[in-house]
This record gives sequence, structure tokens and C-alpha cells, in this order.
Amino acid sequence: MLKKSLTILLFLLTALATQAQRRSLKDLYGRWRATYPGGKSSDLQFLTDSTGAFLSATGVLSSYINYSADFKKDIIKLRYTIDINRKEHRNYADVDIKFLNDSTYLLKFAGAFPEHPDSSTKKLLIYRKLKSVKPGTELRYPTYHDLIFKWSAYFDNKPTKNKVIFTDESHVTFKVRGIVKEMNYKVDFTKQPIPIDFYLKEKPKTLQAFLIVESRIYGEELLWIELYPKNNRGDHFQMLGHNGLFKKDKADSSK
Repeated sequence: MLKKSLTILLFLLTALATQAQRRSLKDLYGRWRATYPGGKSSDLQFLTDSTGAFLSATGVLSSYINYSADFKKDIIKLRYTIDINRKEHRNYADVDIKFLNDSTYLLKFAGAFPEHPDSSTKKLLIYRKLKSVKPGTELRYPTYHDLIFKWSAYFDNKPTKNKVIFTDESHVTFKVRGIVKEMNYKVDFTKQPIPIDFYLKEKPKTLQAFLIVESRIYGEELLWIELYPKNNRGDHFQMLGHNGLFKKDKADSSK
């Protein structure tokens, strides 16, 4: 009798352990935050079984994503793309997710999961679920409020003397290699990536470009700008060509 009872108990414990390890897409729902050394952070919000969004801790959208998931024991194989509006040849990223508990998971881009992770890196992010979202930080599109700053161009993680200054909702100044160019611009924040046209008011010719407000990996809001001198912008951000990375110039903001 005792042996039978122990067998039943062992079976129940095994069943409960298996159930505890079993995950579904519902476990991903909600908003999760990764914090980096120095206190910077960025969020990932899963909206449905196939859609989500990268955003800053203040709620500014970096990019919506479409994703699919495959479950391998305690690992979720996640494939996603930010090229949701790209008609052909979308780029996909593959990451692994491993839950530590109901409120914490690891997301890695490459390599094996460490046994005792203590902080996020560029290849491994520790996400913790937010129990509540602070009012005013809900997911939202970027606005002029996020754009109207002086931005310094960076190369090889070092600032350069090149700058772009959005002074208001229609005027922008470029400072490149000592040359200053005053221009106008029009932008549509509701699209991804964000299309923006630069132009001289007295001339009809425009310079097409794309913007991306980035916060996915570095934990800070960066600005990617890609120019299309031949006005062949298309439907996606190419990352190769006339593009640059910009950071807010905290020492001398235009705001």
C-alpha cells in the first residue's frame, strides 16, 4: 500500500513539474523590460500570438514586429521581423527565450544560456515583466516631441562634428563637414520605418529619407537616418548606403 501511494505521489509530482515547465504564447503576453548597466532600459511588448513591439521605457515605439514561435522543451525559438511593411525579402532575426520563472525570462541572440546571468549584455537580455505600466508611458508612435532636438552623428561609437538639428515641426539644419544647410521637412510618424522628406522651400526638389527611433538593444533612444539621394526610397530601411546613427546632444539641445 505504501509503495503504491509513493508511486502515485511521484507520478503527480512529475506531472506537476512537467506542467510547470510547459509554456504557451500566452505566457509572453504583456510588457517586459530589460535593464542595462548604467540604468538604461528598453521594453518588449507581446500583443498577440504573432505581433509585438520594441519600445523605450518611456513608451516610444521603435518598431512593431511580426513573429512566430516554436517550443523546444523549456526553450522558445522565436523568429521575428521588423520589416512588416516590406513587400519582398523580409529580414528575420532568430532568438531563444528561456523562462526563469513567471516574471523573468532570458532572451539570447547567440551562444548558450549562462547558468547564473546577473545583467543584460548585447547578446543576452534579462527581461522582467512589468506588473503595471506607469501612466504616460503607454506604447505610442514617436512624435515631434521625440524628434525636435540637436542630434550628433556617431561613427564607431564616437561622436563626430556632423549634426542634424530639428528646430520645430517643419525646419531642420544639417551641419556636415563645416557646411550648414537649412531645410524644411515633412514626416509621417505612423509608418514603419518613418518616411521623411527634406526640401528647400524655394525649390520643388526633395530629398527622401527614412527614420528609425531605436531602443531595442542599447537601452537608449537613438536616431537612424538613411538618405536616398536618387529618391529611390522604396519600402524598407537598408542599413547600407547613405545612413547614419545619431544621439541626442545632451549638452546643447535645441529644445
